[in-house]
Amino acid sequence: MKLLIDVGNTKIQALLTEAPFEVYLDTSVRTSKDALESLVHKIKLGLKSAPLKSIHIASVVPDINSDLESFLFENFQLPVHYLNFKNQKVLDIKIKDPHSLGADRIAASLGGLQVVPNSDLIIIDMGTATTIEVVTKNKEYLGGYILAGLNLMNEALASKTAQLPKVEVKKPLVKIGVDTHSCLQAGLYYGHLMQFKGLINLIEEEYPKKEFKIIGTGGLSLLYKKEKIFDHHEPYLIFKGLCN
Repeated sequence: MKLLIDVGNTKIQALLTEAPFEVYLDTSVRTSKDALESLVHKIKLGLKSAPLKSIHIASVVPDINSDLESFLFENFQLPVHYLNFKNQKVLDIKIKDPHSLGADRIAASLGGLQVVPNSDLIIIDMGTATTIEVVTKNKEYLGGYILAGLNLMNEALASKTAQLPKVEVKKPLVKIGVDTHSCLQAGLYYGHLMQFKGLINLIEEEYPKKEFKIIGTGGLSLLYKKEKIFDHHEPYLIFKGLCN
């Protein structure tokens, strides 16, 4: 059994899997040192009597890594393998500063190459931030974009203005808002959708000879599943990349 952990800015998600990719446990806690004990307890319940063979982590929250590693080693007596640009052997990372490429983005790119092999890829991962990766079928990582995520934009508008409320992030009933509430919902939902379309067009203009497949992942990507943006939707993309 493998333990795969994605440490994001909002939550820590953990999977227990067996090859090729059979999920036995999918659990999460908020990203907090106080929640680590609860996470380990859930993992133990998921393991039951099955032996744990290895632990693999993609983390974008460095401050929690040491505590998480200590909790895991204390309970499972296994070393922790953190994904980074140095220890992955698949991607040829072409950006100027490979050190700056987040583990989540590396894992998503590796997962994309598994899910849609032999294709040029645009990978859209919608979490606290929305990230877009450009990866070639020759396993070259060319770069991408980082955008404020839907929930982050929603919270920023509510907290930084005097009269704008926080709204439910969902596809609105109208395409053009008719009151403050629907204006916010339409702005968030369709604003993000238009960003996708515009950036995809920009990438395709930059690489006119490539035929890109679009992969969607991340919790909020479910909102756009019916918008015909994604050629493939894979909720476990980062975890599949961790299995690489």
